[in-house]
Amino acid sequence: MIGLYRGYQEAVNKKRYLVLTGIGLLVPILALFLFGPLLLISPLKPGFAQINRGDNITIFYPASNKQIPLKRTADGKHQEAKLISQQEASQMALLYTQKAVDKNEEFYQVPVNAKVLLVLGETDLFRYGGVMQGGGTGNEYGIVIDEVFLNEKLIAHELSHDVIRNLLGPINSFKLPTWFDEGMATYIAGQNEYLSEGEAKDMLVQGAYVRDLSRWEGFFGHLRWKFTDIREPRKTYGQAYLFIKYLFDTYGENKMYQLIVAMKSASFKRAFEQTLGVTSKMANEQFISSLVE
Repeated sequence: MIGLYRGYQEAVNKKRYLVLTGIGLLVPILALFLFGPLLLISPLKPGFAQINRGDNITIFYPASNKQIPLKRTADGKHQEAKLISQQEASQMALLYTQKAVDKNEEFYQVPVNAKVLLVLGETDLFRYGGVMQGGGTGNEYGIVIDEVFLNEKLIAHELSHDVIRNLLGPINSFKLPTWFDEGMATYIAGQNEYLSEGEAKDMLVQGAYVRDLSRWEGFFGHLRWKFTDIREPRKTYGQAYLFIKYLFDTYGENKMYQLIVAMKSASFKRAFEQTLGVTSKMANEQFISSLVE
């Protein structure tokens, strides 16, 4: 902005400078909405068709007739690539999304409006807001799913990110530690396949277990999860899932819901301690102790 202001001050023809600058800014902004991460909130979605179920579910999918090498079963298990049509993929996504909506509404206790953008391949996933190592992404605008990894659990997971952000609001959502956000999404989706308690115990013995959750807290913790530790998804998602499952088993679903609601008016650490009666660090130490008993 400072550079633009200086350019305006130095321009001989200020009117021409403003027109050219406006055009120059408009092009990248339009690109973000039409061909980038803001597509889900754009009224125009070039190259995409859509189908709806009721008033609360919309699936946007590529209008091309490309065959999709589907690599996941409905419950997220690996399978040998199975070719399906784009139309089949969109219908599967519609069915999976309805089930994912039901799971999220059951816990978060709010009506869920699901917007799902289907893309083909990790390059498009990255272009529309995800990371190339993952199968999807979710935020307050909706979720993006790589059709190659399309399955019910993945949609439920990404939808949890969407719902919790809409429940808390954009500012309060920044309070969420990444381990908690991802652990909740993994738990709500029922993705219990990452890591068993026995494997977690072995990791503890071998010194491979991340004992300090602050590694995945704050802005830099989020970056560390997204761009470094995500290379070992079984470790990151598995640890987060097992700890969140421990919290649900120990304190109950109602307390966990109250914890999230409490973050509307308190920091995560304060909400955690006030709602569950222990600090998150202490609860994590108790969980680790339960693994080695």
